[in-house]
Amino acid sequence: NTIDLDIQNQVNVRVHQIVWGGGYRRSADSTDTEFNLFFAPQNRTTHATNGFVQANVAIDPDRVTAILGMKVEENDYTGFEVQPTARVRWTPTASHTAWAAVSRAIRMPTRFDNDIQFTGGTGRVLITGNDEFASEELIAYETGYRSQLASWLSFDVAAFHHKYDDLRSQETPIERGAPFVVANTLAADITGVQLSADAQLASWSRVH
Repeated sequence: NTIDLDIQNQVNVRVHQIVWGGGYRRSADSTDTEFNLFFAPQNRTTHATNGFVQANVAIDPDRVTAILGMKVEENDYTGFEVQPTARVRWTPTASHTAWAAVSRAIRMPTRFDNDIQFTGGTGRVLITGNDEFASEELIAYETGYRSQLASWLSFDVAAFHHKYDDLRSQETPIERGAPFVVANTLAADITGVQLSADAQLASWSRVH
């Protein structure tokens, strides 16, 4: 059973725009104990509150704009989490646009990270959750360029580097017979480039 309340407001200051808001979520669950898989404790109620602000700033209204944002969340699993973002866009001409962005995002723990108990039908716990499980983290760096080559043809290129930390892992027990423990010992990096083109060949035909 979940109760979710949100509020959002937008304020325009000359050519700039500010969006702010917040929210509250209460989630309560009740589970049964199964032979292979169950949660401990069986029942849990969690609370999460958040606040955010985002400013769309027109540095040069016709050419350069920026988006600066911040979300702050407090939850029962990891306490306070901060998720900032910054994005800038440069439009030197009507047919050319370049942009870049950097952001931090998290995946908050769930019952499957903190409270899971897995027996696999053996009668003893083989994998156990961890009440010190941290949020998984992503730092995303992105940049791109878009060109309107003709009224019917456009081209996009985007490059990104995503750095992940504190990813979910299962740690080998130190003592013989002890269960595997859910933890945050993995990390990953993803780097790539995306290319795309869009052509409106006729009123009834579009190629992407």
